[in-house]
Amino acid sequence: MIAEQIRLNLTAVVNRFGLNKAEQVATERFMNNDNVTLEDLGEVLCEPCRRQSLDHVLLIQDTSQYNYESHRGRFSEDDADIGVLGDNRSLGLFVHPTLGIDDATGLPFGITDLTIYHLAKDRKLKGERDYTNLPIAEKHSYRWIKSIEDSVAKMPEVKSFTAIADREADMYELFAHPLDARVELLVRSAQNRKLANGQLLHTYLNEQVWQEEYELEIKGNKKRSDRTAKMMIKWSTVELACPDNIKRREKDCPATISMQVVEVREIVEPGELVEGEEPIHWYLYTTHEVTNLEQALQVVAWYVKRWWIEDFFRLTKSKGFELEQSQFSSGIAIKRLIYLVYGEAIRVLGLRQGRKLTTPNSAALVFDKTELLLLKVLLPPLQGRTPSQANLNPTNSMAWAVWIIARLGGWTPRNINVRPPGVITLINGMKIFKQRLEGFKLARSMKNHYRR
Repeated sequence: MIAEQIRLNLTAVVNRFGLNKAEQVATERFMNNDNVTLEDLGEVLCEPCRRQSLDHVLLIQDTSQYNYESHRGRFSEDDADIGVLGDNRSLGLFVHPTLGIDDATGLPFGITDLTIYHLAKDRKLKGERDYTNLPIAEKHSYRWIKSIEDSVAKMPEVKSFTAIADREADMYELFAHPLDARVELLVRSAQNRKLANGQLLHTYLNEQVWQEEYELEIKGNKKRSDRTAKMMIKWSTVELACPDNIKRREKDCPATISMQVVEVREIVEPGELVEGEEPIHWYLYTTHEVTNLEQALQVVAWYVKRWWIEDFFRLTKSKGFELEQSQFSSGIAIKRLIYLVYGEAIRVLGLRQGRKLTTPNSAALVFDKTELLLLKVLLPPLQGRTPSQANLNPTNSMAWAVWIIARLGGWTPRNINVRPPGVITLINGMKIFKQRLEGFKLARSMKNHYRR
């Protein structure tokens, strides 16, 4: 019932579910019941992943946080399931999910792994804990390795994986870790590593010539503007040297590791970027073979899809499912709620990524028969008189459905692939759609009643 209410109302805030007082109390009791284990909820969340038998899956992982400092008074001081965030002060939880994406269609099919953790309120500083010299398996950063291992283990029928991560996963221990043979890595570099020949990575790459120029569509955020960027690209094979501190504590780490590195840099003319904006410059490590331009561009294209997990996090916060506004008063209830919300948020992300999918009847992947019927009823008044304001996608395709939901959310008709609706527009459209769906079902029920 709780999952269904989250699905219908697209919110994690209980008093917005429309429940009566008894149901709200029952929900609170259920979410605090010791028999509702995170392991069981994890099994349900990851179930769609176990059914996959795809050729190539992208595993996109990242870490975010939920801040509950403004709700501190609701939590017990001795609550063992909630702690502090990185500032060692604000009350909250960290989440580290991994999204499973079908590379062929670009559609997310599920959460392949989820870790929820917090920092102890009285924890010692890194120096006091001798954090640097701890084995990797005892560090929070081990989650980058464990998430790949646990995700792959759930999908024995998938032929190959590419695990994609941002700079925080630039760890020699990850590159050296013996992963499943089906897994390739793609990680953005965070540091100017020492190579086996004694040079630093950036020095070595500066000696290599740029091999091609191309254009890249950049999706804007708080730090960058929407634009078509002019890019330069080069690639090379490098031998990374094991850092001295890892040699000392990880005795079985190899002395060197061979990796492919792809460097991309934006070509910027004076005054072309807004003030304070930095041009794109990425160093990408990968275990994929990169010997030509096509392979190098493919690596970049896969890495760009890492931005999808940022959209996913936005979906779960203040303008989406509102997880930080949850009214539960225990850390364990919040953790259970996160599992339930993530199962629904991945469906909305599927809309965002499905805007190009014109396969007949592909909307049935997300919408049932009644919902598809309502979409047809809602379409006519949402269309304008010109082709640019019409939904020209095949009826019942995912692209057709996304166009309608986007219009409900306030998106203005235009080229949906040039100016696509964002995830917040889509969740707003879905909320309006769900409201109308309840009235639509009621009207059909009454009509059938009077016919009888």
